[in-house]
This record gives sequence, structure tokens and C-alpha cells, in this order.
Amino acid sequence: MSRARREDPGIAAEGRRAVIVEALKRCPVCKWVKFDDFSRFMQAAGINFEVTREPWDLYIVDGQYGSLGYEGYHDWHILQARYLLTFLFEYAATLGLIDVAYVDPVDARDDYKDMWGAEDLGFLSQYDGLMYLRLNPLGAYCLDLTDKYAPSRVEAKSSVTALPSLQINVGGELSPDESLLLETYAEKEADKVWRLSREKALAAVESGNGLSPKWPIIGITIAKASFFNLQAMIQTSHGI
Repeated sequence: MSRARREDPGIAAEGRRAVIVEALKRCPVCKWVKFDDFSRFMQAAGINFEVTREPWDLYIVDGQYGSLGYEGYHDWHILQARYLLTFLFEYAATLGLIDVAYVDPVDARDDYKDMWGAEDLGFLSQYDGLMYLRLNPLGAYCLDLTDKYAPSRVEAKSSVTALPSLQINVGGELSPDESLLLETYAEKEADKVWRLSREKALAAVESGNGLSPKWPIIGITIAKASFFNLQAMIQTSHGI
């Protein structure tokens, strides 16, 4: 990971962000764009920005040997591209302006492996796993590419029923967020069958997740008997 000795007062973050926003306006709406293509487009179109004027103040592991001031250590793919990844993930995607396709960052990119001190790093940035982005209708509206925005209606494509025995039967196809919810509280036993897990539910509650008879997700309503059975097991585990 690169570190900075001190903040560079000469480069304003607002300027960098404005440049990236202008580049996002050139993206096709509702079409997936590979991040590497987006990054190359910015360079080819002359849509540039600076991350720092003092790359010698940035380094990996060691301030002398791992400094980014050396030739080839502060090129676009190291500084600007990593800033782009961060901005897209932490700002644009968080605000709902773009959709992103993200994978485990470990070994997702290898364009830094020849740098001193980085050969054993699994990733240079935790955002290295951002592979694709898609400007969505909300993003197009917020970027003034259209003067109208109508939220898309979300329709349930699955039905989930939890029995008093803690078995969960799934009908239809689960969306990614529904699958994530089930994985938080249940173990998968078969293609369409899950079972609420005391251990997983206990870990979820201890980490701050709530436990409710009706989880706030479309198509999932846990039978009261099943919910109270699980609640009783958790209370027993806590000695309540």
C-alpha cells in the first residue's frame, strides 16, 4: 500500500472529482463499461488530473526504496487509476450514480508487482477488484444528461418461506441481496433449501444485525413460529 508523508496542499480534491465527473458524462447509459477501457479513454481524450505534485512523498513500505518518485512508479496506472477506482467505488457507486461489478481484489491486477516492496502484496488498493461500471438512469439524471428520472419498479422474483422447523424453502431465483441475507443467517442444504443457523444468527446479532420476524427485503417473510424458535435458541445461547 502506498503511504504519504504529508498531504499535498497544491492539489484540490474538488478539481480531480470534477474531471472524473466530466468523463462519466461520456459513458453510455445503462451499458457496462470495463474499468480499464474507461481509464484508457480518459487518457486518450486528454481528460487528465493530478493526484500529487510530489510523488516522492508517496511510498510503498519504505520511504527511500519504495518511493513513488522513481521513474515508472507514478504513472497513470499507479496513481490516477487507483484514485479513479476509489472515487468510483466510494463516491459514485455509494451515491447510486453507477452500478459496479466487483471481485476479490487479491491478484485482480498485477500492474504493480515490479515495484519495490510490492511483489508480495495481494493488491495495491482494496478497490483493485472493481472490474466494470455502468452509468444508471439516476446517474444520468444527476449528471444532467436527461431531465427526467423515474425510479424503476422492483418486482419480487422469488418467494421464501421459513417453516417452524427452521427450514427455508426458496421459490424462483434469489437476487444477490436476498442470497446475501440468507447467507448471513442460514446454511444452504440444497439448491432451493436452506436452514436457519443458530451459530450464524448469533454471530449476525453480535455484529449488530437485527433479527426480525419480517426482514425488510422483497419476497422474504419468516414464519413467526420459525422466527421465535430461532430467537429462543439465541436467548438460550446467551443464557437469557
